[in-house]
Amino acid sequence: LDLAVYEVLVGAFISAGQRHNATARVIVPDSLYDRFTRELVARARRVSVGAGTDATTFMGPVISENFRTRHRRYCRAVAGKGHTVLLEGMNVEPGGKRGNYVTPAIFGIDATTDAPFLNDEPPGPVVLCYRVRDLDAAIALHEAARFRSVTSVFAAKDDPALARLVIELHTGALHLNRSTISTSLRLPTLGLGRASNGVPAGIDLLRVLTASRALLADNRPFDPRRLVPGVNWGGPAEDTAPGEAPDLSAE
Repeated sequence: LDLAVYEVLVGAFISAGQRHNATARVIVPDSLYDRFTRELVARARRVSVGAGTDATTFMGPVISENFRTRHRRYCRAVAGKGHTVLLEGMNVEPGGKRGNYVTPAIFGIDATTDAPFLNDEPPGPVVLCYRVRDLDAAIALHEAARFRSVTSVFAAKDDPALARLVIELHTGALHLNRSTISTSLRLPTLGLGRASNGVPAGIDLLRVLTASRALLADNRPFDPRRLVPGVNWGGPAEDTAPGEAPDLSAE
């Protein structure tokens, strides 16, 4: 549970939630929902918001005042649809510094309403938590989302449900016990649904956008013993007339 809370916290709120693969939605089984959300809210209250130049800062500002306004409007819209405000996101001035600073926002979402907020991208540091009764409901809810760039699963490595999740979760990349922002550039990531233009990111993106060029270097010293047959290297070249084979007989 601690690992899941930590990875969700970092995945959702680092970079003020503005990364393309930031964690936006968390699907939690009913048996763990209350414990998980309670712990996530408690930890989110503690994160340090401030200037990125401060070494103690965890979360800096959002990119603009317009984006901060979008963040506040989105939070009000979610609350206005009757969903539970677990942690209210607010505009702040940490240390009296002016800027586009906000605090993390966490909501408990009722997916059975006519506004489950499943098919949009929350602006900034916002996490939407969904309570589900079992694994079937979790998979169904995941597959209903339009944006599926990266999905993280938190479970023991010997959990029998993992084999099924690997097959049935259609997503650009699947992480086990790592946050959604932990994508490796060495691996391809092709988001599904509306989360992609059909070109994989990571190392595969470099292959699409570039042409390969070889660089071959030989740093070994010149060794006449390794020459190809018929070169007739012999002694100094000026001792031999053009087209004339050198005299290689021993004196």
